[in-house]
Amino acid sequence: MSSTAVLAQEYTENPLISVQHVFKWYGAVRKKNAVEVLSDINLDIQQGDFLVLIGKSGCGKSTLLSILAGLIRPSRGSILVGGSRIRKAGKDRGIIFQDADEALFSWLTVWQNVEYGLKVQKVDKERRAEIALKYINLVGLSSHKDKYPDELSGGMKQRLQIARALATDPGILIMDEPFGALDAQTRRILQNELIEIWKQTKKTIIFVTHDIAEAVLLGEKISIMSMSPKATIYKTYDVALSYPRDERDDRFLNLKDELQGYFDGSKADLAG
Repeated sequence: MSSTAVLAQEYTENPLISVQHVFKWYGAVRKKNAVEVLSDINLDIQQGDFLVLIGKSGCGKSTLLSILAGLIRPSRGSILVGGSRIRKAGKDRGIIFQDADEALFSWLTVWQNVEYGLKVQKVDKERRAEIALKYINLVGLSSHKDKYPDELSGGMKQRLQIARALATDPGILIMDEPFGALDAQTRRILQNELIEIWKQTKKTIIFVTHDIAEAVLLGEKISIMSMSPKATIYKTYDVALSYPRDERDDRFLNLKDELQGYFDGSKADLAG
């Protein structure tokens, strides 16, 4: 095993998020046509963790994220946040999707998009303006605050999604391949910015990707998912690399190669 990563303990004391024996299937069990997408998922996430979930396309990563976000319910098992079982979406969890065009409100400006959640929460106008300005500045969109989403580049739209999520001050950011559709240069810039935002805000981040280099670049912890059907958490690593990380560093490359081995068949078969 690489010296830059050690296997994390399966269970930890008083986690912020605890995924306990979660199963998800689609279809009717009684009619025997149910497909078991997730099978006995167990995962503990501590306050302030930056956890990256990796797995091949179609392995159930997005399904697990949707359960964590409260957008769908597990077929069996439970998700605890702060010791309380969640059954629906909540303001403690901000969600950032890969497709910003679907997530953002096209008829609202950058400023209005960031303010939207605060208006729903009935925050007064002066305080809304203060918070919106803080996070628009944080993601580098201050000179674009009066533009509409269709006037922004792909990278700017993702910055806007992040600012909007942060504005309502969730303790947890849930990110579903948010940089997957971006060009390499923009992706690298936003990866670095996300690390700085995480350090500044001390949020707990759950980030999904199928890109192993991105996982090693970002993750404080990395959980590997096996393939669906019956996908589960195959293994979780604690990553002992300081930030910012250099993709040319031998330790980075060794860990990347070790993780790649789980997907090319040289280390284990991740088929469900």
